[in-house]
Amino acid sequence: MNESRDRGFLTPLFGPLQGVRVLCTGMIISAPYAAQIMAELGAEMIWIERPGLSDMGFRFGPQVGGKGLRPTFAQIGRNRLSVELDLNFAKNPEAREVFLDLAKQCDIWINGLEIFDLNGTTDEMVLEANPALVIVHISGYGRAKFGGLEAYHNRRAMTDYVAQAASGYASLQGFAGEDSPVVKGYPADYGASLWAAVGALSAYINAQHTGKGEVIDVSLTETQLTTLGNIVPDYLNGGVLPAKTGMVSPVLIGFGFYKCKDGRLVSIGIGGPLPYNEMLQIIGEDPNYYSYFECNMNNTNSEKGREIAAKLDAFIAARTPEEIEELFVPRGIACSPVLTVGEALDHPHFRARGDVITYEDPISGDQVKAWNVFPKLEKNPGKVWRGAPHLGQDTEAVLGTVLGYTEDKIRSLKEKRIVGNPHA
Repeated sequence: MNESRDRGFLTPLFGPLQGVRVLCTGMIISAPYAAQIMAELGAEMIWIERPGLSDMGFRFGPQVGGKGLRPTFAQIGRNRLSVELDLNFAKNPEAREVFLDLAKQCDIWINGLEIFDLNGTTDEMVLEANPALVIVHISGYGRAKFGGLEAYHNRRAMTDYVAQAASGYASLQGFAGEDSPVVKGYPADYGASLWAAVGALSAYINAQHTGKGEVIDVSLTETQLTTLGNIVPDYLNGGVLPAKTGMVSPVLIGFGFYKCKDGRLVSIGIGGPLPYNEMLQIIGEDPNYYSYFECNMNNTNSEKGREIAAKLDAFIAARTPEEIEELFVPRGIACSPVLTVGEALDHPHFRARGDVITYEDPISGDQVKAWNVFPKLEKNPGKVWRGAPHLGQDTEAVLGTVLGYTEDKIRSLKEKRIVGNPHA
């Protein structure tokens, strides 16, 4: 942590990241979630919101009950201190001073907004204020200082679905001859959050030894390209791209989703010779005739490969997902019925692991059920200490306690509309 900091913390001390302070400027999803990961593991997260402009996540999902509970925001906005600060520094230069004062008191700054490029606030300016600060920028295509084409830098808009398209990720989904479906769950957004957190904490560890900060560049498109694994080197070195194969792998027999006799799907993951031979024994086929390397890898479309794939399809089609699970799991084969999200969340295994928790939503006053902190740590676990705050709820506390501003100075900033009023 920044040893020069002498202001108190406002959040409880817990988890492996206690004593670390993270500044966040960004709206759903990538930048705030990257900071939230750290906040749920004990870091203090100061989230800057522009006066009167709440995060769009506040409007996501349904409103439940009569008190205004929005479960989506209650989960994605938790464990953060909300500060309203005008980021139009050209109009309010004094606001930049407040921002730089906050940067001086933080260890990591995670940014997902382009406004800093527009208002003349450079990384060099922020690092001059705090030379040990770790800066993480998240954007669609990356920042100019790391290379690339000018037309793709910073101000080009990006969403998760567009990142799936621009990275080639979407082209791999679905069936041959059919349009590519989008992958739900925002993999580019949340993946970028994970890379941002990894990069931030790696650089933070280095800053503790050297006293020198770092600038980190994360893009949604490159996040998706990173997840493609073997597809990238296969293309770069041999010009080979996988064909769309619908619900099954193009290179492995018994790796994908399969239709059962009741119309439901079961997923099987056979990733090597041992489980493959177990599968052959279960369905009554000869492992010597349908040998692994004759039917898998680059041979799934061979005569034998097609034969054994058809036999496996027929075997599964004559049974329910539960019957397949009962046959395959004891033999060391990864297998599960394809559950709905509701079925997964209600599953006794996840409930027994404490994955669903309940806490108070400060905005509505209602109790909200949400996903627990992840990953799980045995000796120094994270926790949810507060639900999502009101817009600007912690402005005065942060300015007074963290920055040491006097009441008169805070009042002056409010009058100039540089900072906002809680609940205004």
